Amino acid sequence: MNDIRSPNLDAEIKTVLRSESTRGIVRNCLQYDRPASPSTQSRAFTMRATRCLSSVITYALFTSVAFARRKVTSEALYQFDEPTWIENFAVRANGLVLPARATSAILTELNLADGNLRTIANESSFGNAIMGITQVAPDFFAMNTMYCDLTILSVNLREDVPIIKKIAEGPSSTSVLNGMAALNSETVLIVDQALGGIWAISLSNRSPSALIIKDESMLDPNNTANGVNGIRVRPGILYFNNPALGTFARMPIDPESGVKTGDAKVIASGQEPDDFEIDERRGVAYLTNGPADTLLEVDLETGRYEVVLGGLPGPTTVRWANGHGALHGAMYVATTGGYPQWLDGNPTVGGAIYRVLVDDCIDGQCDGAMRAKEIGEREGLRLVAGRSTPSEQGDFKMVDEGQEQKGVRKYDDNDEFVEDGELVENKWRAREL
Repeated sequence: MNDIRSPNLDAEIKTVLRSESTRGIVRNCLQYDRPASPSTQSRAFTMRATRCLSSVITYALFTSVAFARRKVTSEALYQFDEPTWIENFAVRANGLVLPARATSAILTELNLADGNLRTIANESSFGNAIMGITQVAPDFFAMNTMYCDLTILSVNLREDVPIIKKIAEGPSSTSVLNGMAALNSETVLIVDQALGGIWAISLSNRSPSALIIKDESMLDPNNTANGVNGIRVRPGILYFNNPALGTFARMPIDPESGVKTGDAKVIASGQEPDDFEIDERRGVAYLTNGPADTLLEVDLETGRYEVVLGGLPGPTTVRWANGHGALHGAMYVATTGGYPQWLDGNPTVGGAIYRVLVDDCIDGQCDGAMRAKEIGEREGLRLVAGRSTPSEQGDFKMVDEGQEQKGVRKYDDNDEFVEDGELVENKWRAREL
């Protein structure tokens, strides 16, 4: 990705420093880790203020540079009325969202288009929170409940009436379950924040296996059950974060069993990540940093990270949007309504779900069409794109592969973009048709 440096970068940094997002970062930052002893408060506050100042300067610089070469847009799509902590969520193929709420064991389905929220199942008999949910197959999900009991359930939405089945009871009475990811169609991996490891649950025999991974990189050294939190599985790789250590890492695993086949490698550190999403095309991950109210982009190879969006009230997790949103490379980000209210023990603002779109801009052109190209090609289609600039997002339409039409973009056998038979640097540069 090429940086396009703004000639007014200094002015942009000053604007960011004066923004409400930056003020929010400072407010939240200064509310954490205050010691109870008055004799140590002054020194601790000075140290904390120094750290906050460093974070704000870094945020301002990264945000100004990122915005100078990107189009980043966000929109709040749904706001819960009651105090709601959205810990995870899944997105159905039809675009409907299944929020996993740490404040309720009632599984709901949310239509972001019209705000309709319907109840799928009340699992309060198993617990009072749903901490994790993941898709195993189209419209077939697994989720876990917490606190009253540890239970793993399957959720089948393929029929007119949802079918909920208990797969297994919690692996250990000392476990704190959280993020989930499907290893394959038969096995689901579940985070254990307290034990610092990963459980594997078989969907066929409905019984938990042994703790297949327990690694120092996943532990909470303070024994506060704040170890490994979110996970994503890619072929032969397990990505995970550890809020207690402030790390985002990957580990090689066996694609069939999930057992680790090598040591974990820290990709980035120095943040307080909660959950994340992987973008293989860009070679990056998007991490939520709840205490800082930010969404980060992390390079999967170099570990370099930068803030792409601030001012999110306690973001917890991020997922790719499906349906029309996926064609534009959109993400959904869930929040808590803000961390400070929960730390104070008096939450009044509900969590929300935001739509976030990050476009790379090269020579004034933004690549919101790139994901549309990928989605279309999986369906045997080619994308026709209109003009797309940082101030105007072009419209997209699909045409059958091989169809002759003026202005249709053509690709060679290696899926490299060609126009009039000439390779154009394999970059997506939309032009008016």
